[in-house]
Amino acid sequence: MSRLPGSAPVAVDDVTSVVLAPNPSPMTLEGTNTYVIAAPGAARAVVIDPGPDVLEHRRAVEAAVAGRGAEIATVILTHHHPDHAEAAGWAQQWDARLLAFTPSLITSGAAEALRDGDVL
Repeated sequence: MSRLPGSAPVAVDDVTSVVLAPNPSPMTLEGTNTYVIAAPGAARAVVIDPGPDVLEHRRAVEAAVAGRGAEIATVILTHHHPDHAEAAGWAQQWDARLLAFTPSLITSGAAEALRDGDVL
């Protein structure tokens, strides 16, 4: 699927949307995928891998969440590469919980440890 960075979120299913960050490169291909997870009608959403700290991308993520009628409750980092985790500091600005497998590697926000078996 070819998408333009900064384009509208793409629904994967009823619960998941993906927002493509405007950071194409040989390592990120078309750009980094940020996922928004929220059950239909839910008041709270989860953002997975917020991506690069780029205002255009932040606005697209926020629009994807607002389009679901939700607010961001939790931000999860699947790993700590800058293209996935650089915007971790947005969690604090959104007043959301920030979870990471290795919180000590996150420099742009106070992350809690995400452990095997955690229920979100």
